[in-house]
Amino acid sequence: TAVFTGAAGVGAGGSAGGYASGMTGADLLDLVRAAPDDDAPRLLFADWCDAAGDPDRGEFVRVQLALARLAGRDRRRPPLVRREAELL
Repeated sequence: TAVFTGAAGVGAGGSAGGYASGMTGADLLDLVRAAPDDDAPRLLFADWCDAAGDPDRGEFVRVQLALARLAGRDRRRPPLVRREAELL
């Protein structure tokens, strides 16, 4: 069983702080599917993307998580929606 080695919460950079060494992207996606209501596996996947040389994908995941937390009329939404479209 993989063990999470990062911080317990979301840090200032918007990530969970790390992922268990030896885990693959596929392993992390399995964790995402196993816990659809938990953001932590998504943040782990975003960290993994950064470390694997795909920072745009990691940012995309973080932007989508931020959007999911904001109310529809929140003034912070428009720039995030634009960034999400740029990353697609």
